[in-house]
Amino acid sequence: MQLPELACKALAAHRARQVAAGIVALPDAYVFTARNGKELEPRNVNRSFDRLLKRHGLKHVLLIANGVHPRVVMEMHRHADLAVPQHLRPRAADAYARCRRRPRCTTRALTMTGKKPKPLRPLPTTEQARDGGIVAAMNARYLLDAAIVLAGQDYPGPAVSLAVLALEEAVKGRALLGRVAVARTPGARYGFTDDQLRRLIYGPGHGLRHAAGLFQHMTPATLTALATGATPHSAEDKSAVEADLEAAEWLQRASKLKEGGIYVEFHDDHWHHPREMKKNEWDEALAVVEPFVNEAVRQAMGNLANKQAGKL
Repeated sequence: MQLPELACKALAAHRARQVAAGIVALPDAYVFTARNGKELEPRNVNRSFDRLLKRHGLKHVLLIANGVHPRVVMEMHRHADLAVPQHLRPRAADAYARCRRRPRCTTRALTMTGKKPKPLRPLPTTEQARDGGIVAAMNARYLLDAAIVLAGQDYPGPAVSLAVLALEEAVKGRALLGRVAVARTPGARYGFTDDQLRRLIYGPGHGLRHAAGLFQHMTPATLTALATGATPHSAEDKSAVEADLEAAEWLQRASKLKEGGIYVEFHDDHWHHPREMKKNEWDEALAVVEPFVNEAVRQAMGNLANKQAGKL
Protein backbone atom coordinates (compact mmCIF):
# COMPACT_ATOMS: atom_id res chain seq x y z
CA MET A 1 0.00 0.00 0.00
CA GLN A 2 1.40 3.38 -0.99
CA LEU A 3 1.34 6.09 1.68
CA PRO A 4 1.69 9.87 1.33
CA GLU A 5 5.05 11.36 2.26
CA LEU A 6 3.58 12.95 5.41
CA ALA A 7 2.46 9.56 6.72
CA CYS A 8 5.81 7.94 5.87
CA LYS A 9 7.68 10.65 7.78
CA ALA A 10 5.38 10.26 10.79
CA LEU A 11 5.84 6.48 10.82
CA ALA A 12 9.62 6.77 10.44
CA ALA A 13 9.79 9.24 13.33
CA HIS A 14 7.59 6.96 15.43
CA ARG A 15 9.83 3.94 14.72
CA ALA A 16 12.94 5.95 15.64
CA ARG A 17 11.39 6.87 18.98
CA GLN A 18 10.49 3.23 19.60
CA VAL A 19 14.06 2.13 18.90
CA ALA A 20 15.44 4.88 21.15
CA ALA A 21 13.14 3.75 23.95
CA GLY A 22 14.20 0.12 23.52
CA ILE A 23 10.68 -1.01 22.56
CA VAL A 24 11.51 -2.25 19.07
CA ALA A 25 14.22 -4.83 18.54
CA LEU A 26 13.41 -6.15 15.05
CA PRO A 27 12.82 -4.26 11.77
CA ASP A 28 9.56 -6.15 11.20
CA ALA A 29 8.17 -5.54 14.70
CA TYR A 30 4.70 -4.11 15.16
CA VAL A 31 4.31 -0.43 14.28
CA PHE A 32 1.93 0.37 17.14
CA THR A 33 2.46 -1.46 20.40
CA ALA A 34 1.50 -1.38 24.05
CA ARG A 35 3.85 0.31 26.51
CA ASN A 36 5.72 -2.97 27.02
CA GLY A 37 6.32 -3.37 23.28
CA LYS A 38 3.85 -6.21 22.87
CA GLU A 39 0.92 -6.44 20.48
CA LEU A 40 -1.99 -4.10 21.21
CA GLU A 41 -5.08 -5.69 22.70
CA PRO A 42 -8.05 -4.69 20.46
CA ARG A 43 -10.38 -4.28 23.42
CA ASN A 44 -7.97 -1.85 25.08
CA VAL A 45 -7.74 0.19 21.87
CA ASN A 46 -11.54 0.33 21.63
CA ARG A 47 -11.87 1.33 25.27
CA SER A 48 -9.25 4.08 24.91
CA PHE A 49 -10.91 5.43 21.78
CA ASP A 50 -14.36 5.36 23.38
CA ARG A 51 -13.03 7.21 26.43
CA LEU A 52 -11.54 9.86 24.13
CA LEU A 53 -14.83 10.31 22.27
CA LYS A 54 -16.84 10.39 25.49
CA ARG A 55 -14.49 12.82 27.20
CA HIS A 56 -14.75 15.37 24.41
CA GLY A 57 -18.36 14.62 23.45
CA LEU A 58 -17.38 13.81 19.91
CA LYS A 59 -19.46 10.70 19.30
CA HIS A 60 -22.86 12.43 19.29
CA VAL A 61 -21.67 15.52 17.44
CA LEU A 62 -19.82 13.62 14.70
CA LEU A 63 -22.86 11.46 13.96
CA ILE A 64 -25.30 14.37 13.97
CA ALA A 65 -22.98 16.58 11.90
CA ASN A 66 -22.89 13.87 9.24
CA GLY A 67 -26.65 13.77 8.85
CA VAL A 68 -27.69 11.07 11.33
CA HIS A 69 -31.04 11.99 12.87
CA PRO A 70 -30.91 12.58 16.66
CA ARG A 71 -33.42 9.75 17.18
CA VAL A 72 -31.13 7.33 15.36
CA VAL A 73 -28.23 8.51 17.55
CA MET A 74 -30.45 7.88 20.58
CA GLU A 75 -31.14 4.31 19.49
CA MET A 76 -27.50 3.62 18.62
CA HIS A 77 -26.36 4.64 22.10
CA ARG A 78 -29.39 3.14 23.87
CA HIS A 79 -30.49 6.43 25.41
CA ALA A 80 -33.93 6.46 27.00
CA ASP A 81 -34.89 9.71 25.31
CA LEU A 82 -33.66 12.31 22.86
CA ALA A 83 -31.85 14.32 25.50
CA VAL A 84 -28.28 15.27 24.64
CA PRO A 85 -25.84 15.98 27.49
CA GLN A 86 -26.01 19.63 28.53
CA HIS A 87 -22.48 20.56 27.40
CA LEU A 88 -23.10 19.01 23.96
CA ARG A 89 -26.44 20.63 23.16
CA PRO A 90 -25.13 23.80 21.46
CA ARG A 91 -22.70 21.84 19.26
CA ALA A 92 -25.19 19.11 18.42
CA ALA A 93 -28.00 21.56 17.64
CA ASP A 94 -25.70 23.67 15.46
CA ALA A 95 -24.34 20.60 13.64
CA TYR A 96 -27.79 19.19 12.96
CA ALA A 97 -29.11 22.56 11.79
CA ARG A 98 -26.25 22.82 9.30
CA CYS A 99 -26.94 19.30 8.13
CA ARG A 100 -30.66 20.02 7.62
CA ARG A 101 -29.80 23.10 5.56
CA ARG A 102 -27.44 21.10 3.35
CA PRO A 103 -29.19 19.82 0.19
CA ARG A 104 -28.84 16.09 -0.34
CA CYS A 105 -29.51 14.46 -3.69
CA THR A 106 -31.16 11.29 -2.37
CA THR A 107 -34.53 9.58 -2.73
CA ARG A 108 -35.02 9.90 1.02
CA ALA A 109 -34.64 13.68 0.78
CA LEU A 110 -37.25 13.75 -1.98
CA THR A 111 -39.79 11.73 0.01
CA MET A 112 -39.24 13.72 3.20
CA THR A 113 -39.43 17.21 1.68
CA GLY A 114 -41.69 16.59 -1.32
CA LYS A 115 -39.26 18.64 -3.42
CA LYS A 116 -36.93 17.45 -6.11
CA PRO A 117 -33.35 17.77 -4.83
CA LYS A 118 -30.87 19.85 -6.77
CA PRO A 119 -28.54 17.90 -9.07
CA LEU A 120 -24.98 17.46 -7.88
CA ARG A 121 -22.52 19.94 -9.29
CA PRO A 122 -19.78 18.28 -11.38
CA LEU A 123 -16.32 17.90 -9.95
CA PRO A 124 -13.45 19.48 -11.89
CA THR A 125 -11.21 17.42 -14.14
CA THR A 126 -7.58 16.96 -13.13
CA GLU A 127 -6.49 19.92 -15.27
CA GLN A 128 -9.32 22.06 -13.92
CA ALA A 129 -8.39 21.02 -10.37
CA ARG A 130 -4.82 22.13 -10.96
CA ASP A 131 -5.89 25.51 -12.35
CA GLY A 132 -8.43 26.00 -9.56
CA GLY A 133 -5.90 25.03 -6.89
CA ILE A 134 -3.39 27.55 -8.22
CA VAL A 135 -5.99 30.35 -8.35
CA ALA A 136 -7.35 29.53 -4.87
CA ALA A 137 -3.87 29.48 -3.32
CA MET A 138 -2.98 32.82 -4.89
CA ASN A 139 -6.27 34.28 -3.74
CA ALA A 140 -5.50 33.07 -0.22
CA ARG A 141 -2.22 35.02 -0.35
CA TYR A 142 -4.08 38.07 -1.71
CA LEU A 143 -6.63 37.95 1.12
CA LEU A 144 -3.94 37.51 3.77
CA ASP A 145 -1.94 40.45 2.34
CA ALA A 146 -5.08 42.59 2.56
CA ALA A 147 -5.57 41.43 6.16
CA ILE A 148 -2.01 42.43 7.03
CA VAL A 149 -2.63 45.91 5.60
CA LEU A 150 -5.83 46.26 7.67
CA ALA A 151 -4.08 45.12 10.82
CA GLY A 152 -1.33 47.67 10.18
CA GLN A 153 -4.02 50.37 10.05
CA ASP A 154 -5.39 49.23 13.44
CA TYR A 155 -8.39 47.27 12.10
CA PRO A 156 -7.79 43.90 13.79
CA GLY A 157 -11.43 42.77 13.52
CA PRO A 158 -11.75 42.83 9.70
CA ALA A 159 -8.15 41.61 9.49
CA VAL A 160 -9.00 38.47 11.46
CA SER A 161 -12.06 37.86 9.28
CA LEU A 162 -9.97 38.11 6.12
CA ALA A 163 -7.37 35.79 7.65
CA VAL A 164 -10.05 33.12 8.20
CA LEU A 165 -11.20 33.57 4.59
CA ALA A 166 -7.59 33.22 3.46
CA LEU A 167 -7.30 29.95 5.37
CA GLU A 168 -10.50 28.62 3.78
CA GLU A 169 -9.24 29.49 0.29
CA ALA A 170 -5.89 27.88 1.05
CA VAL A 171 -7.63 24.68 2.20
CA LYS A 172 -9.65 24.65 -1.02
CA GLY A 173 -6.49 25.17 -3.07
CA ARG A 174 -4.54 22.44 -1.30
CA ALA A 175 -7.47 20.00 -1.60
CA LEU A 176 -7.63 20.60 -5.36
CA LEU A 177 -3.87 20.30 -5.79
CA GLY A 178 -3.96 17.13 -3.72
CA ARG A 179 -6.33 15.67 -6.30
CA VAL A 180 -3.74 16.48 -8.96
CA ALA A 181 -0.97 14.84 -6.91
CA VAL A 182 -3.03 11.65 -6.60
CA ALA A 183 -3.65 11.58 -10.37
CA ARG A 184 0.10 11.98 -10.86
CA THR A 185 0.93 9.00 -8.59
CA PRO A 186 -0.43 5.60 -9.67
CA GLY A 187 -2.01 3.69 -6.80
CA ALA A 188 -2.26 6.71 -4.51
CA ARG A 189 -5.52 7.36 -2.67
CA TYR A 190 -7.25 10.72 -2.29
CA GLY A 191 -8.13 11.85 1.22
CA PHE A 192 -11.60 13.31 0.50
CA THR A 193 -14.79 11.73 -0.77
CA ASP A 194 -16.51 13.31 -3.77
CA ASP A 195 -19.17 14.80 -1.47
CA GLN A 196 -16.54 16.31 0.83
CA LEU A 197 -14.65 17.78 -2.12
CA ARG A 198 -17.86 19.35 -3.44
CA ARG A 199 -18.43 20.97 -0.04
CA LEU A 200 -14.83 22.20 0.07
CA ILE A 201 -15.14 23.74 -3.40
CA TYR A 202 -18.73 24.93 -3.56
CA GLY A 203 -19.79 25.11 0.09
CA PRO A 204 -21.48 25.26 2.47
CA GLY A 205 -18.42 23.73 4.04
CA HIS A 206 -16.75 26.27 6.33
CA GLY A 207 -16.62 23.81 9.23
CA LEU A 208 -15.26 21.10 6.93
CA ARG A 209 -12.66 23.51 5.55
CA HIS A 210 -11.48 24.32 9.07
CA ALA A 211 -11.32 20.63 9.99
CA ALA A 212 -9.48 19.81 6.75
CA GLY A 213 -7.12 22.69 7.45
CA LEU A 214 -6.30 21.17 10.82
CA PHE A 215 -5.31 17.81 9.33
CA GLN A 216 -3.45 19.42 6.42
CA HIS A 217 -1.56 21.52 8.97
CA MET A 218 -0.52 18.71 11.34
CA THR A 219 3.16 17.84 11.60
CA PRO A 220 4.43 14.23 11.62
CA ALA A 221 5.14 14.58 15.35
CA THR A 222 1.48 15.37 16.06
CA LEU A 223 0.19 12.59 13.81
CA THR A 224 2.45 10.14 15.63
CA ALA A 225 1.30 11.37 19.04
CA LEU A 226 -2.35 11.03 18.03
CA ALA A 227 -1.83 7.55 16.59
CA THR A 228 0.17 6.15 19.50
CA GLY A 229 -0.73 8.27 22.51
CA ALA A 230 2.99 8.63 23.19
CA THR A 231 4.50 11.88 24.40
CA PRO A 232 7.15 13.32 22.05
CA HIS A 233 10.70 13.07 23.39
CA SER A 234 12.57 15.84 21.59
CA ALA A 235 12.04 19.52 22.33
CA GLU A 236 11.43 20.14 18.62
CA ASP A 237 8.63 17.56 18.44
CA LYS A 238 7.07 18.82 21.67
CA SER A 239 7.08 22.35 20.28
CA ALA A 240 5.49 21.14 17.02
CA VAL A 241 2.72 19.29 18.87
CA GLU A 242 2.05 22.30 21.09
CA ALA A 243 1.79 24.58 18.04
CA ASP A 244 -0.62 22.15 16.36
CA LEU A 245 -2.80 22.01 19.47
CA GLU A 246 -2.93 25.79 19.60
CA ALA A 247 -3.85 25.87 15.90
CA ALA A 248 -6.57 23.27 16.53
CA GLU A 249 -8.05 25.39 19.32
CA TRP A 250 -8.02 28.48 17.09
CA LEU A 251 -9.63 26.61 14.17
CA GLN A 252 -12.50 25.58 16.43
CA ARG A 253 -13.22 29.28 16.96
CA ALA A 254 -12.50 30.36 13.37
CA SER A 255 -16.13 30.69 12.24
CA LYS A 256 -17.09 32.84 15.23
CA LEU A 257 -13.96 34.95 14.81
CA LYS A 258 -14.78 35.53 11.14
CA GLU A 259 -18.30 36.71 11.95
CA GLY A 260 -17.20 38.69 15.01
CA GLY A 261 -14.65 40.59 12.94
CA ILE A 262 -17.24 42.08 10.55
CA TYR A 263 -20.67 41.90 12.24
CA VAL A 264 -22.23 43.52 15.27
CA GLU A 265 -23.55 40.61 17.33
CA PHE A 266 -25.69 40.18 20.44
CA HIS A 267 -24.62 37.60 23.00
CA ASP A 268 -23.88 37.43 26.74
CA ASP A 269 -26.67 39.99 27.28
CA HIS A 270 -25.05 42.80 25.32
CA TRP A 271 -23.94 43.87 21.85
CA HIS A 272 -20.43 43.22 20.53
CA HIS A 273 -18.70 45.31 17.86
CA PRO A 274 -15.80 44.24 15.60
CA ARG A 275 -13.79 47.12 17.08
CA GLU A 276 -13.61 45.11 20.32
CA MET A 277 -11.12 42.68 18.77
CA LYS A 278 -7.60 43.19 20.07
CA LYS A 279 -4.23 43.07 18.37
CA ASN A 280 -3.31 39.84 20.15
CA GLU A 281 -6.27 38.12 18.43
CA TRP A 282 -4.87 39.22 15.09
CA ASP A 283 -1.38 38.02 16.07
CA GLU A 284 -2.83 34.62 16.96
CA ALA A 285 -4.70 34.39 13.65
CA LEU A 286 -1.61 35.37 11.64
CA ALA A 287 0.52 32.77 13.43
CA VAL A 288 -1.89 29.99 12.38
CA VAL A 289 -2.87 31.17 8.91
CA GLU A 290 0.33 32.52 7.36
CA PRO A 291 2.37 29.25 7.40
CA PHE A 292 -0.65 27.42 5.99
CA VAL A 293 -1.13 29.94 3.18
CA ASN A 294 2.60 29.93 2.42
CA GLU A 295 2.52 26.15 1.98
CA ALA A 296 -0.51 26.44 -0.33
CA VAL A 297 1.36 29.02 -2.44
CA ARG A 298 4.45 26.77 -2.53
CA GLN A 299 2.37 23.88 -3.86
CA ALA A 300 0.66 26.18 -6.35
CA MET A 301 3.97 27.45 -7.72
CA GLY A 302 5.18 23.87 -8.20
CA ASN A 303 2.03 22.99 -10.13
CA LEU A 304 2.31 26.17 -12.17
CA ALA A 305 5.89 25.24 -13.13
CA ASN A 306 4.66 21.77 -14.19
CA LYS A 307 1.90 23.33 -16.26
CA GLN A 308 4.31 25.63 -18.04
CA ALA A 309 6.58 22.67 -18.73
CA GLY A 310 3.68 20.73 -20.25
CA LYS A 311 3.51 18.26 -17.35
CA LEU A 312 0.49 17.26 -15.25
